[in-house]
Amino acid sequence: MSIRGKFFLGLSSLIYSSQTIIRFLFLKQQEQLNKDSDVVVSLTTFPPRIKHVILTLKSILTQSVKPNQVILYLSKDEFGDQEIPISLLKLKKYGVTIEFVDGNIKSYKKLLYAKKTYPKKNIVTADDDVCYPFRWLENLIKESKKNPDDIIFYRGHLMCDQNRKLLPYKKMLELDSSGVKSSFDFLPTGIGGILYPPESMHQDWDNMELINKLAPNADDIWFKAMTLLSGRKCTRVNDFNILFPPVLGSQKQSLKKINVDSSENNNDKQLNMVFKYYGLMGKIYDI
Repeated sequence: MSIRGKFFLGLSSLIYSSQTIIRFLFLKQQEQLNKDSDVVVSLTTFPPRIKHVILTLKSILTQSVKPNQVILYLSKDEFGDQEIPISLLKLKKYGVTIEFVDGNIKSYKKLLYAKKTYPKKNIVTADDDVCYPFRWLENLIKESKKNPDDIIFYRGHLMCDQNRKLLPYKKMLELDSSGVKSSFDFLPTGIGGILYPPESMHQDWDNMELINKLAPNADDIWFKAMTLLSGRKCTRVNDFNILFPPVLGSQKQSLKKINVDSSENNNDKQLNMVFKYYGLMGKIYDI
């Protein structure tokens, strides 16, 4: 990203953060949930970002529509002796549930546990380093009502070129997808938030043996394959990508540095392993 781009992204982050803080100041100190909703918002984090996720959670609690649950999953392996900030614990009275889970399945925590606990709900996954705008959840839900069988997302990339050949991951990032609203070809990315309807995945969706073997650090790729095998299209809220600004200071350590920026190109390895295992190479348009 250019210096100019980074400047405007930082400025957007300051604006979104300020708006969230102001909305939260006027929030009643009571549960901010809608028990009649069929939507559960789920996310996870790790020690370096535990303080940053507080602003993300506040942005979710102050949405224009309220979900049934807001759940933060934390690994006991990472937080066993780690002190949880008081400011995070205070969010429990607003409706945030903090679940400590055994083991550490990394970013998979935000969907696997929620999907198992709430199999009949729409699960919306959020990233731990984003300040989401006021109507973020409302727009996901609206689009889902129009396309109830589809995976709904804000930001993603087309996976194939004009000849239907699977592209390297970095090439996907460069491909212009403007004007495309819905496709089997879309790979949604978690930063914008993704809505998964009930029963929208292949039976292997929670197979940790295969996950660890094929895509241990690529939950977006794994869940794309699972929804593709289930015959689900991916529909974008807009016909263009939106990049929501990150919480300032949250990007010092991330999976992007491991998967995309690595010289070993981990995303390509995991993408190829998953798609070859399930025979999806060249069949994205044929589901």
